[in-house]
Amino acid sequence: MVAAAPLARGSTAAPKVRARTDRGDFLIKRRAPNKADPLRVAASHEVQVRLVDTGFPAPALCAMPGDGATALHHAGHVYEAMAWVAGDRYARAPAQARDSGALLARFHAGMNGFSPRFALAKGRLHASSRVVEWLSRRERSTPERTTRELRRLYNRAAERVEAAGLAKWEARVIHGDWHPGNLLFVPGGVAAAVDFDAVRRGTAAEDVAVGAVYFSLIGEGADRSRWPDEPDVGLLAAFLSGYRSAGAPPWIARGGAEAIPYLMVESLLSEAVLTLRIAEPDASPVTREMIYRKCSWMEQHAGHIASLAAGA
Repeated sequence: MVAAAPLARGSTAAPKVRARTDRGDFLIKRRAPNKADPLRVAASHEVQVRLVDTGFPAPALCAMPGDGATALHHAGHVYEAMAWVAGDRYARAPAQARDSGALLARFHAGMNGFSPRFALAKGRLHASSRVVEWLSRRERSTPERTTRELRRLYNRAAERVEAAGLAKWEARVIHGDWHPGNLLFVPGGVAAAVDFDAVRRGTAAEDVAVGAVYFSLIGEGADRSRWPDEPDVGLLAAFLSGYRSAGAPPWIARGGAEAIPYLMVESLLSEAVLTLRIAEPDASPVTREMIYRKCSWMEQHAGHIASLAAGA
C-alpha cells in the first residue's frame, strides 16, 4: 500500500512528496532543473552514499529495481527517492547552532581524501563574475548609491579573502549550501542533513561562511526596512565554536579566520543577487538597502567575527 502527499518544504523548483508504504516512509523529489545534470546528480549521490556509509546522519538513497541506480530519468526530469527522516526546523537555539557547526566539521572530516568518480560542480562563492556582472549592469542602467556601494563591498571582500590566502587552501568536496533549511533537528541534536544537491569542489572556509551567515541571520516580518543590521552574535559564536569543537582545521591557522567575515559578505551578496535578484530592474530598493546594511555590519565588525572563528 502506498499513500503519497505533497510536501511544502524547500524550493518550489524541486517539488517533493512524502510516500507512506508498507516498507516505511520515503521522500521522493524531482530535482530542480539547474541541478539535474546527470553527472552532477551522480557525483552528489556518491557523496551522500559515502556519508551514510561512514555513519553521518543523512537519509539513505533508494536504489531503483533492476540496475540499482539511485536516480530515475523521466520526461526530461530527474527523480530521487530516499528514506524519510523525521525532525523539526531550526528554532534558533544556541545549542542547535553549535550542533550545526559541529556537524559541518564532521561532514568535512568525512570528505577528507574523498574524490567522487563523477565530476563535481565548480561554482564559486568567492569572487563570482556573475555577481559582479549583475551589479555592474544594474549600476549602469540605473545609477543608485546602494548598488554602487554593494559592488564596492563585494570587491573589497573578495580582495580581503584573496589576501588571507584562499587560493592556497585545499580544494575539496564541500556541501555548498549549509543553511538551516537543509537540517532537521530533534531534542539533543541534529537528526539529519537532508539536501546534497549543491555539493561541489571548493574550500571548507566557504561552507563555514555560509553557515555563519544563515544560522545567525535576523530577518523576520514582511517589512525588510525594519530588519536589523547585525546578526544574532550569540548564534554566530555558537555555530563557529561548534565547528571548531572538532579541532581547528589547518586553514584557520593559515589566515582562514580572517577570511570568514569577508566570505560571509560574499555569501550574502551572492544569494541576494542570484536568488533574491536584487539587481533586477523591478527589485525592491528596500531589499537592496537591507542587504547593504547587513553586509556593511559584517565588514565593520570583521575583526570580532574573525576572533570568534579563531576561538579567541
